[in-house]
Amino acid sequence: MGVAGLSALQSVATPRERGIGRIAAERVAGACDKPFTVRSGFGRLLEVRVVEVFGVEDIASLSAGLAEGVLALAVPPIVFCDYRAAPPFSQAVADEWSRDMRGFNDKVVRSAILLSPENETFNLQLARVVRCAGSTSRRLFSEADELRAWLCDLLTDVELARVDQLLRPTAFVR
Repeated sequence: MGVAGLSALQSVATPRERGIGRIAAERVAGACDKPFTVRSGFGRLLEVRVVEVFGVEDIASLSAGLAEGVLALAVPPIVFCDYRAAPPFSQAVADEWSRDMRGFNDKVVRSAILLSPENETFNLQLARVVRCAGSTSRRLFSEADELRAWLCDLLTDVELARVDQLLRPTAFVR
């Protein structure tokens, strides 16, 4: 069963068009034109930021980036995801995203996904995607302190310092 959402033919508004709030809009405005980024460089921490998902090809690219990041680390990563500025997505995207998430269930130690409480439609869609992906090592958070607490017992000092930097409300680190 898929995730309820927009039909595959409906377009979605960009974050700025949706009026996601001044701080989130500033983060998006400071971002590169890519709909997502995947990066590492701080221990086992793999950082994922999604600001737009246009179609299933974006999910395929995101999954390829994650797979490359997992291989580059050579140890199971701890994934920090920032999806605070992402807009709602189509049913086709939801189905593909859930399928691809399942493929990473046994490849990561933990995956923490930060959401904006203002982004209700996206949050409901992603909650269902995550539920369908079926991993207890992947959780959604709308509170930075809760996300930090869930990860901190696994992180080194360097990794925790990076998570703290990424959790700052106005931070949009490229």
